[in-house]
Amino acid sequence: MDKIIIEGGRPLVGRVAISGSKNAALPILFSSLLVDGTNTYLNVPRLRDIGSTIELLSIMGVSAEFNGREVRVDSTGMGCHEAPYDVVRKMRAS
Repeated sequence: MDKIIIEGGRPLVGRVAISGSKNAALPILFSSLLVDGTNTYLNVPRLRDIGSTIELLSIMGVSAEFNGREVRVDSTGMGCHEAPYDVVRKMRAS
């Protein structure tokens, strides 16, 4: 295992922002289809596959919107249970 050795006698202080993971966010966004109501997800990366997922959820009647790095999904109005191929084929993770 790699390690970082810090020499110097002064303690480290500060914050490091960790970006969200697309591979974790995609299945989490789709899991919102399993429950009625609103779900809010934080630290979601703004990537093409995430945008395609939000587009797909919207086509299926789910209210999904990006606000900064937050995604709010409301699956109460879901009407369609089939994903259109022309949207799904654009996603690398499909």
